Amino acid sequence: DMNTVITMEPSDFDLEAGSQVSGMQPGDQVTVGQLFHALVVYSANDAAMALARHIDGSVEVFVEEMNQIAGEMGLVNTHFTNPSGLHDSDNYSCAYDIYLLLRWGWTKAPVVTGGIVFASWLLGLVIWALSGLFAMG
Repeated sequence: DMNTVITMEPSDFDLEAGSQVSGMQPGDQVTVGQLFHALVVYSANDAAMALARHIDGSVEVFVEEMNQIAGEMGLVNTHFTNPSGLHDSDNYSCAYDIYLLLRWGWTKAPVVTGGIVFASWLLGLVIWALSGLFAMG
C-alpha cells in the first residue's frame, strides 16, 4: 500500500560518503509512495534502504531475496550485496543478465496498485544493474 507510513531509521543512512540521499532524517515518517518517488526521481539510496527494510524486515533479508529471485530468473552472472546499487566488489552483473531482467520485468511485472512495491524492487534492481555496468566502463 503506497500510503503505508514508515519511520526512517538511522540504519537507512548507513551509506558510503557522497551517496545520493533524499534529505530525510532518522525519525521522519514518510509513506511508501514518498519513498518510491525519492528512489525513482532522486535515486535516493536512503529510500532504497528503507523500502528494503519495509518489504522484507531487514536489508539483509531483502538482498538474500534479490539474489534468490535473480537465480530463479536465470541471471547467472549477477550478484547483489545491497539494495541501493552502491559500489561493492561483490555487486556485479552483465549485459545479458540485464537484458533478461528487463525482458522479464516487461512481461511479468504487475500493473496494479498492489504491485507497486514489487515494481519499486524491480526498478531498483534495474537501476542498480545499470549503474554497476556504467561504473565498470
